[in-house]
Order: sequence, then C-alpha cells, then structure tokens
Amino acid sequence: MLFGKSNDRLKKIVVYTVAAAFVLSTGIIGVYALKSRPYEPVPYASASEVAVVNGKSIGYYEFVQTYRYVYQQYPFFSPGESEYWLRSYVLELMIDDELIRAEAEKSGIKVDKGEIDEAIKSLKAMYAKEDDFYLYLQSVGMTEAEVRETVKANLMTQAYIEQLQSAAAVSDEEVAAEFEARKAEDETLVFEEVADEIRSDLLEQKKSQLLANRKEELKAAAQIEIKDPVINAIRAAEAEDWETAAAHYQQAIDEYEIDPYLHMALARVLEKLDRADEALASYQKAAEVDEGTNAEVQLALGMAYQDRGMNEQAAEAFRKASEIDGETDGYLHTILKSEFEALGLEEDAAREQEIIDRIAEEMARQEEEYQKWLDEYMKSLESEQIEGDSSEQSSEAGEQGNSDESQQ
Repeated sequence: MLFGKSNDRLKKIVVYTVAAAFVLSTGIIGVYALKSRPYEPVPYASASEVAVVNGKSIGYYEFVQTYRYVYQQYPFFSPGESEYWLRSYVLELMIDDELIRAEAEKSGIKVDKGEIDEAIKSLKAMYAKEDDFYLYLQSVGMTEAEVRETVKANLMTQAYIEQLQSAAAVSDEEVAAEFEARKAEDETLVFEEVADEIRSDLLEQKKSQLLANRKEELKAAAQIEIKDPVINAIRAAEAEDWETAAAHYQQAIDEYEIDPYLHMALARVLEKLDRADEALASYQKAAEVDEGTNAEVQLALGMAYQDRGMNEQAAEAFRKASEIDGETDGYLHTILKSEFEALGLEEDAAREQEIIDRIAEEMARQEEEYQKWLDEYMKSLESEQIEGDSSEQSSEAGEQGNSDESQQ
C-alpha cells in the first residue's frame, strides 16, 4: 500500500512525525525542545540499554533523548522524586512505539519516497542553515540515511495506526444517547447544534480505544525485559510488591548513591514495610547527600521526624526547608506553616504566613504585568488588522478604478 499524495495528509504525517512519533523513537527531534528549558535532568543508567522488547534493544542514549523531549512538554514539572514516574512513563511510550512499529513493518505498508523527502526537508527547515542540521547529526553520531530510516519508520507507523483506527464508527443511536447524558448536565443544549461535536468526540474516543486495545494485546504477547532498576522499583511499588521495590531501589542506590531522591523513594517503601528505623536512616541519608540543595528533601525529613515524635529535629528540618526555598514556592510554605502550627510553634507559623503573603503579592504583581502586556499586544494586533483592512480596501478601490478606466 502506498501513501496518498495529498498535501493535507503529508502535512499531518510530517507534523505527527516531528511532534509525536519521534518522541517514541530515537529522540532526534528532542534537540528542538532542549533550547527552551534550562533544567534538563539526565537519568543515570547502569547499562547501555534500558529495556529489550522482543529482542530489540531500547538504548540508554535514545531513552535519554526521548526523556528530555517529554520533559520539555511539562514546563511546570518539578525536579525530584516525581521524575522517576516520568522515566517510567517515557519507557512505556517507547515500548508501545516499538511494538506498534514492528507490527506496522509486518503489515507490509509501503512508504512513498517523496513523502520521506518532504519530511526531511521540513526537519532541515527547523535550523537556520542546512549546515546546522548536519552539524547536529554529526554531534550525535547519526547520518542522514539513519534519519531517513527513522522518518520512514514513523510514517509507516502512522499509516498503520490510521489503518487500525479506520474501523472506528459511531452510530446515530450512540450520538443520541451521549446527547441525553450531556443534556442531563446542561439543559440548554440543542441537539442540532452539538450533534456533530458529539459524533466527533465519540469517534476520537473509539479510535483511541482501538489503539490502546491493540497495544495491550501486543504487550501481552511480547517478551519485555526492563533493565532500569528505578523503573522496576516503580512498577513493583505500583503492584504493592514492597520487598521487590525496596530491592530495586537499593540496587539503584548502590549504582548511584548521590541522588537524594533515590534515598527518599526507598524510605517511603521501607515505611510500607514497617521498617521505621531503616526508613528514617534513608531520609537522613537523602538530606546528607542533598547537601541543603532541595527544600522538599528537608520537608520529607522533617515529616519523618514528626511522625516519630522527634519534634525538635522536625522543627529544625522544617526551618531548613524554608530557608532553602526562600520565597519561591507558596505551596511549600503553606505546608510548613501547617506543620509548625501542629508543633505549636506559632512564631515559625507566623513567619511562614508572612512569606506566603509576599509570594502572593509578587504573583499578583507579575499577573498584573502580564495582563498589561497582553492588553497591549491585543491592541497592536487589532491595529494591524485595521491597517490591513484599510490597505486591502484601498487596493480594491484602485483595482476597481483601473477596471472602470479600461472599460471606458
């Protein structure tokens, strides 16, 4: 089967390739996102491959590139323990992609060379100069031929997904039933006004479900070996297999002891196992290796002390957390205020409230400045639109005048 040559279809596939499919493959497109965000965590790994899917390796380099790209999509994603969930999520995406890619390859779908050429052209256009594109490829040890193969794989995958989802259909009865469900929440709805939207929503839901079901079928039949101890720990914890989770976190710590969040994650698992002394030691180790860098590490340590009735140590850890953050995170200081109140430390609680108030004032000031900028920007757009309309009218009037003269 050859792809069609419709410009709209090509645009859709190229956009998909750049914005989505590459997230799930080599990560080559990740470089564009890296330009915008200063903090880029790089997950450590104990091996050159993170996982093996049906004999196909997912390498550490491509995992890091994809991880960085996905991280860029969450501008408010906080560094720390939650990054471990993200790395598990990213690997899940990459496993899904490999399974779908392999299935697309088996299906015999063919990719038109012209579409690959157009996709490569679009990639090169993302750089100021074409030479910059080749310099980037050189810096990551890739050739244009390898990029073309990646593009081809993603175009093929997208075609397979579209073929799979083409079976989705929505009946009039389903639209009517969904309308009644929505009308129960909003009596002002008129069927004729929302029917098309409902049909579109239901169709997208069915398409998504078809793809999700296929992924689950492929996973169930696949041989998947995950070699990253942190991801194995997360999966074990999700299954409430705390002993296995603790063992995997300990393996990760043995390989990368300087990450405070590994110690914190282990501590939480040890608490689930009622190994309180070991859990406290892990919280303390987290604070030791963190060296006063992250407020949330001290907050977690303080809460661990508080749970054990070690109130003086808890208060000291909470004060360190407040000092480390300064006046940045209003939510953190709200928690600290509550903890100080629970300890009966009214002066500390009052100080946290003052910080909360100053943060709120600064946020209000920034919001006011942003709104002012937005208003000015919208006015400039309106002004440009008016000028454009006037220019167009003048041009049309001139053309009409010329037409009248020629007729005379």
